[in-house]
Amino acid sequence: MIIRIKHRKFLHPRVLFILRYVYAIRLNFRQAVSLLRNPGTTIFSITWQTESVGMRRLVHMREDFENVVNGFIEAYLSENPGIKTTE
Repeated sequence: MIIRIKHRKFLHPRVLFILRYVYAIRLNFRQAVSLLRNPGTTIFSITWQTESVGMRRLVHMREDFENVVNGFIEAYLSENPGIKTTE
């Protein structure tokens, strides 16, 4: 909308809409497992899982994904201390 006052143009303030997306991130770690009563039978089962749900701009969703993956790495290394990491 343009408002004219004494032959001058003034712009009406406009509202900027920032696109936000609703998203869910789920990270599962599956391993071969077997029951103590029947160790010959193995299946793959989720042994670690985390989730993140949010509503953010697309550029910030990557940060949440990195946080989920880093959470897995920290948990995995805490349970497997003999594994060497590279920086």
